[in-house]
Parts: sequence; C-alpha cells; structure tokens
Amino acid sequence: MRIFTLVIVFLFITDCFGQKKYYDRFHNEISKKEFNLQKDSRRYIVQKIKNDSLNYEKLLSRSNVTRLNKELRLKVAKELELISGSKIDSTNIIIINFYFKPPKEYKGSCIDHYTSDKSYKRFIKKRADVSQYFITEKGYQYKRKEVIEDKNGLIRALLFRDRIPCGNYVIITPKKYLFKTIGEYRQSEISFIIENELKN
Repeated sequence: MRIFTLVIVFLFITDCFGQKKYYDRFHNEISKKEFNLQKDSRRYIVQKIKNDSLNYEKLLSRSNVTRLNKELRLKVAKELELISGSKIDSTNIIIINFYFKPPKEYKGSCIDHYTSDKSYKRFIKKRADVSQYFITEKGYQYKRKEVIEDKNGLIRALLFRDRIPCGNYVIITPKKYLFKTIGEYRQSEISFIIENELKN
C-alpha cells in the first residue's frame, strides 16, 4: 500500500512539473489545439523553453510596426555610437541586423549570408540617409570587421530580448516608427520598407 501511494505521488509531481504549456503572442495560456490552429510560420515564430522548472511553447509575432519611442531611439543611437565609434545623424534611418551566436558555427550560416549580400550593400551605400549596423550579441565576435559586438549587452536588452536564431532586424525612423522582424528574413524586405513605406 505504501509503495502504491509513493507511485501515485510521484506521478502527480511529474505531471505538475513536466506538463507542457502553450501561450499565444500576448502570453495568455491556451490549449494545444488552439496553439496549433494559430501557429503559422509566415506570421509567427514558435519559442520553445524547456528546463528543470519550465516547459512551454509561445507564439511570437514575426514582424511588428510600432510607434517610435523617442527616448528609445536616443538610447540606441548613443550606444551604437559608443560601440562603433561612428556618429549618427539625428535625421538618419537606423538599421540594425542582430545575430545570436549559433550553437555550432559552419560555413554558409545565416550571418555569413546576410553580411556578404552584395546587392544589399550596394543599396545601403547609395543611401546617405541610412545608418546601417551589423551587430552580434555580447560574447560573439564575428570575423568580418564591419560586424560589431554588442559589448555591453544594451542593444539586445533594448530591442532583441527573445533569443531567436538566424538573424533579426529593426528599422528605426527619425520620428515616427520602429519596424521589427525576428527570425530568418530576406534582405530585400529592408530595402522595400525604406523605398516604399518610408518615402513620405
């Protein structure tokens, strides 16, 4: 009888602490069925968290456009100037491509692709009104000289809290908006936004 009781208690504890939970993009708990219905790789990225005390999956919006917080822009610009040694014109559009260190580095990885895109580099070179930065997380030093490490961890803290692999970017306009995309993307998205959605 005592062994039976211990087994029941063990199963109860395992169920309480090991049961997976599911959350929508607003961090509301939802059923697995609802989660799977909402899940769409084109609109969301699934964030998976599993350790001794947590086991859940959460939907994160792949792209967002928000009204610009002027204080945020000032903080970001000040930190970029500090870690890059370059000045940012207050009327410039700021673009940050942010990369987390991959578990295993290999040739042809996401950061290799994005930082060697000649078409994108030509586009940026023609735009005097754009300040472009390729940034890696603190502790990740990449081989290309134009890639800067987020030495103080502030860029991540302000803009890229969720650890999403294979590239992320933000476009910060001088006055109005912040465009943000997490996860794998096309560089042409950035040039399209600048040439079409920001032309006015």
